Amino acid sequence: VTACIENDTGEWLRLRHMSFPASQIMRGPDWRWGIWTEMGVSGPPSGPPASADIIGFFPPPTDIFTYTVIPLNAYEIIIPPGEFFSVGYGCDMGHAGLYKVPSADTYRWDGKTWTSVEGEGYTVVLQVMADFIDLSNILVFPDGSGLFSTIQEAIDAVDEGGTVSLANGLFEGSGNYRLDFRGKDLTLRSISENPKTCIIDCYDGPRGSGYGNGITFDKGEGPGAVVEGITFINGIWESGAGIEIMGSSPTIRNCVFENGLCLGGGGIFIDQGAPEIIDCVFSNGHADVIGGGIYGTKCSASINYSRFEGNYAGMYGGAIYLAQSPAASIDHCVFYDNDGKSGGGGLLLDQSPLTVTHCTFSENQAMNGSGIYMVGDGPNIWMSIIAYGNSQSFFCDQPTGLLPELVCCDIFGNLGGDWVGCIASQMGVDGNFNENPKFCGELGTGIFTIEEESPCAPDGNLCGLFIGALDVDCEGTSTAATSWSSLKQLY
Repeated sequence: VTACIENDTGEWLRLRHMSFPASQIMRGPDWRWGIWTEMGVSGPPSGPPASADIIGFFPPPTDIFTYTVIPLNAYEIIIPPGEFFSVGYGCDMGHAGLYKVPSADTYRWDGKTWTSVEGEGYTVVLQVMADFIDLSNILVFPDGSGLFSTIQEAIDAVDEGGTVSLANGLFEGSGNYRLDFRGKDLTLRSISENPKTCIIDCYDGPRGSGYGNGITFDKGEGPGAVVEGITFINGIWESGAGIEIMGSSPTIRNCVFENGLCLGGGGIFIDQGAPEIIDCVFSNGHADVIGGGIYGTKCSASINYSRFEGNYAGMYGGAIYLAQSPAASIDHCVFYDNDGKSGGGGLLLDQSPLTVTHCTFSENQAMNGSGIYMVGDGPNIWMSIIAYGNSQSFFCDQPTGLLPELVCCDIFGNLGGDWVGCIASQMGVDGNFNENPKFCGELGTGIFTIEEESPCAPDGNLCGLFIGALDVDCEGTSTAATSWSSLKQLY
């Protein structure tokens, strides 16, 4: 992109930006700007100058446009009066492409075009200024308009530590799924901060032909690689239909994962990483084998304030399956209506004696352990509710050495038994009890805040603590115990 400017002495200056495709934008000392003069010309230069006319190279435009362009933020500039700008490459396109700003004006970039805030000036004049946008903050539109046509182009171009913001709408097609951060620290976020309004469709054909997921982190990305406020739908991938994490530790915040199909990890797959997953929703994920919502192995994942609803695993771990992950943790999560088929409707822990705190398990299904199924050493389950499952609440498969430790837990209404099997001796010990938790919602509604008179409220139990994932939010009539046959009629 070039711009022609008439300076105070009447000389014509041509400023030439060495332009590259978005995926090849150069950085640091390789990004150069050239300035040259052509004396005694009454109009714009008619052609490129001789090499001898080049008077110097300069850093990016903040240094050489000090008097010409005053950045107010990433999307707004002020153009002084009496200056010329050309649209297109070069000034040799003549006056048809050369425009003069009649008066000082402010222009704003909306991702598609520059428009005048003051009501004067020429919009077309400033389309050339798109290249002056701060590459630490890039906005991408679903229709491909704007400076970068796809999410991947923006990720490749954004500065280290920068932000790629997504406008509201549905992103689909090549470059908008199967994304790769390429080891960068950056934030990929919805500009609305509302995942309901910003959706990435990961589906692009049947399994084996164009299928894909949302993002793969496999280059050692750390917590500075952030995904926030986005919904991922329809992923079809071997492991991690929404996000696949291998040896990396990104931050996933306020995201939704829906309708993913895979062998393991309908929402997220984790192999040897320490990601933080916070305030997310996993719904209707389908794993042919294990982990309808999340499948993690040898990881130190932190899974907090998230909801798992309606996920399915063909063998184990309807919502979450964690293997060899003792350093992982789960806190303030809701597990509702998940199906682990053979075992672990809500959660399966295989050689993963981690800590689960302030969680609510309700109406989950599995042949064994509708709430939790464990293999090997037992986990710590603290201040949690396991209720209304179709089989026993907790199942221990070949326990070795350490049994599970439950503290201040309410286990109630599970058709295969509440305090049974390997946890039978802990009923009435360490603040554990067996009472109707009195959710605000009836069975089948998925509402798990609790009544003021609930035994899971601080005043209702010997621990003096909130038990479960959610706080008091009603004075309504409590949920009554029910039979499994009547419960099934709700679906």
